[in-house]
Amino acid sequence: MIIKEDSQTSNYTHIIDLVVRGLLASISTRPVKSGMRVSVDLEDMFTKGISKKGRDSPYILKMNKQAGINDKLLTVRFQNHPLDKNVDQEIVVKAQPLEIIYHAKTVHELVKCFALPREMQLSRLQAAAVTTLEEWRLQSASGLQYMLDRRGEVEIDVEMTAPFLIIPQDGTLDK
Repeated sequence: MIIKEDSQTSNYTHIIDLVVRGLLASISTRPVKSGMRVSVDLEDMFTKGISKKGRDSPYILKMNKQAGINDKLLTVRFQNHPLDKNVDQEIVVKAQPLEIIYHAKTVHELVKCFALPREMQLSRLQAAAVTTLEEWRLQSASGLQYMLDRRGEVEIDVEMTAPFLIIPQDGTLDK
């Protein structure tokens, strides 16, 4: 995915490149106990920002490969009525750390790219957002009540490593 800005209003051909490698999603069902399994795996992902003339684009987001660990960046699994456990649902999330490097020029151009025009009426957007949030609150409350009434047992296993955030002194990391 590449986010570009109109070349007439910007000095850059593109603002950000996002590359996703090895995205695999699968859904399987089984008749025993009405079981279902959903899994999503993501091998790798990186993002490059705006480059200076004559230089490669800097990485602003990439997987931090730790010594000896050769896992996927993200693994998410959901099972309904797993056969090997005595629970109603099982959720497993495993995530490797990301290295996030602040790049001032890229961040500023992204903000400019997604900024709303002045003539856009924010009051309409705010009213729509409040209505949507109220609907979500009501749906969440009724959904929570349904879960409490049903009293299902859920096993959640989350293994996440915190990201590394690098903020260079001048807004750009020169290696």
